[in-house]
Amino acid sequence: MKRKIVYIIALVFLVAIGKNFIGLIGVNIWGYNEIWQNKRSHQSDVPYEDYLAAEQYQYCYQPKIDSLLEVNPKLAIQYIDKVMAIYPDEYFLELYQGIGYYKIDSFEIAYKKFQKSMKKNGKEYPRALQYSGWALVKLEMYDEALLEFRKASEYHSDYNFDMATVFELKKDLPNAIKYYRKEIEHLKKINALAYYKEITQLEKKIANLKKTP
Repeated sequence: MKRKIVYIIALVFLVAIGKNFIGLIGVNIWGYNEIWQNKRSHQSDVPYEDYLAAEQYQYCYQPKIDSLLEVNPKLAIQYIDKVMAIYPDEYFLELYQGIGYYKIDSFEIAYKKFQKSMKKNGKEYPRALQYSGWALVKLEMYDEALLEFRKASEYHSDYNFDMATVFELKKDLPNAIKYYRKEIEHLKKINALAYYKEITQLEKKIANLKKTP
């Protein structure tokens, strides 16, 4: 029961500060489309056929994937298979499928999909590392999840809350407090006034953790 409460609190907080937590909302809000947009920004150097393929994806396939992941993840997984047949080299489609599997509680498959996305991309990148981490959290593989979050944090410092939550689930309260404090500092640097409510909630959480026997 206590573990469930920690998950719920983490979920609410991540929504509040606008972070990318698996299974919360649709793909567009997560910002996956930025991957394709970045690719499109270089399309002046690619053949016209590739440009048309990108346009078709942007205005036909992606909206349907987004919608299906919201309302019917199982159907989304099947549909993404069809899209992969058209765009076999697009690593982010593996991410989409990972999201679908995560949403239907198939966490092992979701993890493998996130890892496959990075393999297909040829390198690790923060989003897939974070999503891999949360799949591992669901599998209660906390040490492995922390490793993923630490690797993601090498790119930027957006993963303090993720790590703090995992340490709390591990009942490693000193480290949980340490990373919740780091998250507070991170939010203060961004905009202390805008994140006043979230900072206050974290300060209360730290105070409660200190009282935990």
